[in-house]
Amino acid sequence: MMSMPASTLPAQLLARGERESTRPFIEVFGDLHVVKRLSAAELADHMLAAAAFLRRECGVVPSDYVALLAHNSIAYLSVTLGAM
Repeated sequence: MMSMPASTLPAQLLARGERESTRPFIEVFGDLHVVKRLSAAELADHMLAAAAFLRRECGVVPSDYVALLAHNSIAYLSVTLGAM
């Protein structure tokens, strides 16, 4: 697992995912009803996968700047957190 300062959002998400692995953390709504729920652990898994993709496929390294243009979605949130 990645090592990062406990004060970062990704580190806080990882810690929460370990504490509350099944409790819903984020809900995505469509037409006034929930269409998808993720636990903190599931969102952390998405974040880590996005971070690995950015390193492996895009050559991103710590301290690089990353620009992202996307609509609001779980993927957008995952990549944003993964880039931190």
